[in-house]
Amino acid sequence: MKIYLHHIFSIIALFQALFMAVFFSTHPQKATRLRSLIMGLMLFVFAILIGCTLMLSIGMPLALGRYYRHVIIIEQLTFIVAPLFYLYVRATLDDRFRPHQKDLLHLIPYIVMVTTVSAILIPNPAYMLWRAPLLPVLSVLVLIQNAVYIMAVLRLLHANGFSFSSFFTTQSHCQMDWLRLFLMGYIVFWLIKFQSAVVICNAALRSICPYTTSLYFISVFFLFNGIVFIALKKPEYFFKPSRYFQSALDEKDRIRYQKSLLKLMHTGKPYLDSGINLPTLARTLAISPRLLSRVINESFHKNFCDFINTYRIEESIQRISNGHNGRKNILEIAYEVGFNSKSAFNAAFKKYTGRTPREFKKN
Repeated sequence: MKIYLHHIFSIIALFQALFMAVFFSTHPQKATRLRSLIMGLMLFVFAILIGCTLMLSIGMPLALGRYYRHVIIIEQLTFIVAPLFYLYVRATLDDRFRPHQKDLLHLIPYIVMVTTVSAILIPNPAYMLWRAPLLPVLSVLVLIQNAVYIMAVLRLLHANGFSFSSFFTTQSHCQMDWLRLFLMGYIVFWLIKFQSAVVICNAALRSICPYTTSLYFISVFFLFNGIVFIALKKPEYFFKPSRYFQSALDEKDRIRYQKSLLKLMHTGKPYLDSGINLPTLARTLAISPRLLSRVINESFHKNFCDFINTYRIEESIQRISNGHNGRKNILEIAYEVGFNSKSAFNAAFKKYTGRTPREFKKN
């Protein structure tokens, strides 16, 4: 049994996944608790799968003898990852989303595969998985399932205003920014699994299996490090701003800052600037960004992105309803009110009104 550098990467990624799974699963914020639980469960499943792949890679199951079959059975948890990814996107797009009994149908592929693999492996201790057609079949089925769910997620995002043409452009909506990055990472991971499946299905390419395994471990390592980096850099992608526990801001000061902010929003309309951000708005009000974030959170129960987008949507509703602007198309109005793309505008508009801008204009 030999351990190489990519195995060390895998071990680090495994502990990172477990740590993040605990972090997300135990986060107390009610507003985002469901999607945090789903993310935590998905990371926990990933940790188990990394552990199983690591055991198979370093040859530990060979030392354990017949117990390698149980590792293969546990590995069928890979059929749960895609459904969890889909449910996470749904919960992120809609805070009111709650799983129903019909969502249990997502578990059918996992149950079928566990039953099938168990029926083949358990009664046959001498069954050599890597020399039999079962392994390529499993690899292809996983790829097909993930491709179906990626398409389902893309359709879901498109229904919420996400445009395929602006996939690599800068958005101005926090949730869409994060979901776009997450989807890109998931697709890259699928492509890596695809090339691994090609190697497994082609006996002539089996000699480069160590290369594909190394690529898998390294990609997992960078995937989880990317999530950790984003969580530290942009916590609003995952959680709504929590309550501030310091008592430096009393009620009178909060109301005073709130009135100043509202006056600026109504008279100066800084939200029309597509480049507006928290530090810029804070400088205009002559307060610190942290204090402004706290005022917005405690006064309006929103983060900065949602607060700004609320004004942009209200402004766009007025412009769409204005007969003098009837000749302007939706994209022109989106740019005028501060959005960088039509997809971000559609997503924010539907979130606040329940309809797309085109549906609103038609009615």
